[in-house]
Amino acid sequence: GERFLFMPSLGFILIVAWLIATRIPLAASHKGLVVLALSFACLVKTYDRNRTWKDDFTLFTTDVKTSTESIKGNLAASVLFLAQAQKASDAESSRGYRASALEHARKAVSLYERHLNPEQLKQSSYAHAVLLLGDCYSANEMLDAALRTYREIYVSPADRGHLSDMVDKTISKSYDMDFKIKNYAEFARLDPDDFMFNYRLGYLYGKEKNDIVMSVHYLQKAVEIRPNESLALEALSHAYKLSKNYEQAAVYLERAWVLNPNEVSYARKLMQLYRQAGNQAKETELLERLGGMEQGALP
Repeated sequence: GERFLFMPSLGFILIVAWLIATRIPLAASHKGLVVLALSFACLVKTYDRNRTWKDDFTLFTTDVKTSTESIKGNLAASVLFLAQAQKASDAESSRGYRASALEHARKAVSLYERHLNPEQLKQSSYAHAVLLLGDCYSANEMLDAALRTYREIYVSPADRGHLSDMVDKTISKSYDMDFKIKNYAEFARLDPDDFMFNYRLGYLYGKEKNDIVMSVHYLQKAVEIRPNESLALEALSHAYKLSKNYEQAAVYLERAWVLNPNEVSYARKLMQLYRQAGNQAKETELLERLGGMEQGALP
């Protein structure tokens, strides 16, 4: 933004020159020395300022100390501190950068709320700032604060894809299964058509809670959202297998196999399912196809 000050500075220079030439007697009689002194001062300042332009990180993290009340300056500094934390070679530096990123994100959101009316706070620029604040909370392992911040803007997110990914990433950081299920369920209520929330719930209910009914419920929803997602199809097949519904388990594993026709493990699992379901004809058919696959032929 400094380039926008070049033309306004021309007026300032003209006024200073006029004062020296006509209104300050001592300066008027020593114009050469005055000009030399001013030029030297400007040279020193320019040299000092040039170092700030080393890179974006140096520039924005320096300028935010001067323009402390700038929303844009605080947002830019937060983004760059967050990026620098990922590049840091030691944990202590990374922790310091993450803390600085959070400080500036908080300041930016605070400035938005202080200076904008409620209608303006519905605009995407504010949502982007809140999203960044949530990312900073998450980076600092403040999971509850991060999720609370994400919920604030989930109804009208600035970037639904990034927001959904960050919610998933943040919840996944916890080792508390009840915490995970509670928060995935809450965000699944906010966004029932999000594949990952439904898939995670189905997986957790099955693996961690042994609640096959809830597992099938959420995995079925995940498969409806993404019918060609192999992971979800395989997980749903496994859930039906645990409930001893071998025919349904085979149906979904068949669909996964169609998407991955060279995956021999699917064929072996299917053979076992048809054996458990008592479908000898299908088991024999798969045995023949499996033999062809293992010899290098396509099924």
